[in-house]
Amino acid sequence: MLYSEKYSVQQFAGSFGVTLTDDGNHTYTEDSEKMQQLKADNKMPAFADRLAGWIPDEVTIKGDYDAEDIQEVNKAFEEQRSHFDPVKDYMPDYVRPDATDSTTISNNNTQIMNTAIQATGKWMTKGGIDEEWDAYVKQLENLGLNDNVKLWQKWYDTYTK
Repeated sequence: MLYSEKYSVQQFAGSFGVTLTDDGNHTYTEDSEKMQQLKADNKMPAFADRLAGWIPDEVTIKGDYDAEDIQEVNKAFEEQRSHFDPVKDYMPDYVRPDATDSTTISNNNTQIMNTAIQATGKWMTKGGIDEEWDAYVKQLENLGLNDNVKLWQKWYDTYTK
C-alpha cells in the first residue's frame, strides 16, 4: 500500500476531495488555489517531495503549482542543459568508492576543507589571495587533493566504462 500509485500521489499532493481529484488513467488534478490557501495558513496538506512512496512515470498531476513554477524557472536554463551530459560532466551519484578509498578521501577532505575555509576567511577579511595562491595550491596538493582526484577518477572509470 505504501508504494501504491494513489497513496503515493496523495502523500505528494494531498487527499482526494480536499486538494486532489482522481481523473482516472493515471491522471490527477490538484486544486492549486486550495493548496496555496492551506500553505499560506501553514497547513501543509501533503508531504510534497518528502513522501514515503513512489509515483510512476505515467502519472500526470495537473495544476501542480510548485511544479509549474519550477518548470517556468527552468526554461531559462534549457539551452545550457542541452550541452550537459549527466555522466561525463559531473560525478554521478551512483559512483561509490570502496571502504578503504572512501576513508582516504574523507580524511584528505577534512584537512583540505580546514585549510580552504581558513584561507578563504582570511582572504575575505584581509586580502592576499594573489600573493598566497601558489603556496595555497601547493599546500592542498600536499594534503591529498591530487590523490583524491585520482581515487575519484578510478571509481568513475570503474562505474562508467
